[in-house]
Amino acid sequence: MKNKKIDCSMDLAMLQIGKLQPNATTQIKQQQKQLKKKMEEEDHYLQTNMKIIGTCEDLEKPYFRLTGLPDPNMIRPEHILKKALKQLLDKWKNFQADYNFIIEQFRSIRQDLLVQHIENRFTVQVYEENARICLECGDFPRYESCWTMLGDLYDMISISEGKDVNLIGNKVEFDSYRIFYLTMLNKQDQLVKILHQNLDDQRIKFALGLRESYKCGNYVKLFKDYKQSGETMGSIINHFLVRIRVKALKQIVKTYISNIDLEYLADLLAFQDVEQFKQFMQFFELVRFDETLKFLLIKQSINAFDNINFDKMNE
Repeated sequence: MKNKKIDCSMDLAMLQIGKLQPNATTQIKQQQKQLKKKMEEEDHYLQTNMKIIGTCEDLEKPYFRLTGLPDPNMIRPEHILKKALKQLLDKWKNFQADYNFIIEQFRSIRQDLLVQHIENRFTVQVYEENARICLECGDFPRYESCWTMLGDLYDMISISEGKDVNLIGNKVEFDSYRIFYLTMLNKQDQLVKILHQNLDDQRIKFALGLRESYKCGNYVKLFKDYKQSGETMGSIINHFLVRIRVKALKQIVKTYISNIDLEYLADLLAFQDVEQFKQFMQFFELVRFDETLKFLLIKQSINAFDNINFDKMNE
């Protein structure tokens, strides 16, 4: 998604088969394994130590699986790849290309970098831009692939330049995204590695605030911060928004005594308007409204949440 202000959670939910999805963590792990295997098969030629310098000047080039040593005439040198990346990002920003085209071109750029053994700050930029777009579109398996490569690049360049690893590329920015992402996937072992880093950075503080709000059930603050989040962080939250909203509603109906105004709830849960909120609730059959459709009936809605397994909600 290009704009995190556009809440696509209902559209995503409508496209799903059934109201509950397979465990998100398991699904992502399976996709990651398939993608990793495919990439390993396609990049087996990288075992060679041959140094290749490309001569191709095409800014756009389809991705082709290499079955042998690459032809320098089909590989773009770094200065051409920089122009190619700029053009690609401009097309994405201006809605001139769809996601599949963008991803194919990134694969082509990354392939040209790999076969020429180019591992520098420009390589970091390519993988960061690729990862950012994947996050904005909810393509987490490809994001994970980019992140794995970025981790190695950050460390390698930090050592070669003798600089703090957190000063390489936009590592701190991506650490902030990863804090909330891993929180939602409940990957505590990976979180431990980054939770103690850059605690004075505002982006890290913001991500930690989101994490704390979610873990503590402080949904008022969580949705307030969501409305103020940047495009990429907002897009990550969007992917899990159904789960967050349903958990927030469960807490509300279990806590409140009197019926609740729907306009208040729609605003609290960051819906665009009351009608969108009603559609959301009717689709999931979670709550009951009064005859005027202006209030949520607390007593009649309490039992609606008893059989929900939140861990199986993909959103």
